[in-house]
Amino acid sequence: MSRKPVLRPAYLLLLTGGLLLLPVLALLGDGRETLLFLAEQREARVDQVVAAQALLAQKPALQEQTKRLEQLSDDASLYHRGADSAAIQITLLAQVRNLIQSAGLAIRSMDARSGDAVGGRQRLTIILSAMGSNEQIMATIAALEAARPRLFISQLRLITGSEAGIGGPPDNPVLALDLEIDAYAQTAAS
Repeated sequence: MSRKPVLRPAYLLLLTGGLLLLPVLALLGDGRETLLFLAEQREARVDQVVAAQALLAQKPALQEQTKRLEQLSDDASLYHRGADSAAIQITLLAQVRNLIQSAGLAIRSMDARSGDAVGGRQRLTIILSAMGSNEQIMATIAALEAARPRLFISQLRLITGSEAGIGGPPDNPVLALDLEIDAYAQTAAS
């Protein structure tokens, strides 16, 4: 009588089961790489969200800066307005004279020129020579830059008083300041 081995079908069953599991394990290996790729993408998205939140936090400051820039470029802050070019020029000379003198500088000479008018708009240039202390000159430049409608310092030359032939006390030397200031005018006719 021959006996059939009992363990043979069990080995065969295990071998068949293992072979059937190989494709599943291969898919799981690919799934691991996919999971790693998805985790990297998630980290990148988290970084993007953090960057977007930082930009959103800057939004009020950026809006405020935009408002300031709009004010600087606004027509009303750029053009000196008046009935005609001569009236604007007289007003402009008075404005610059007041700014210079309120800062404490002594005006040596002041003259104005005007460019060609195009479409009712014209560039006016004031040529100015003044003298004073360093602090007075700094205050003058700050006042000119803060003026509205805008004044543009196109040329600035600063020399010592002795070079300009002006005497002063040694503890507070006098400086001579030569400026060319541009302004833009728009007449009422335009």
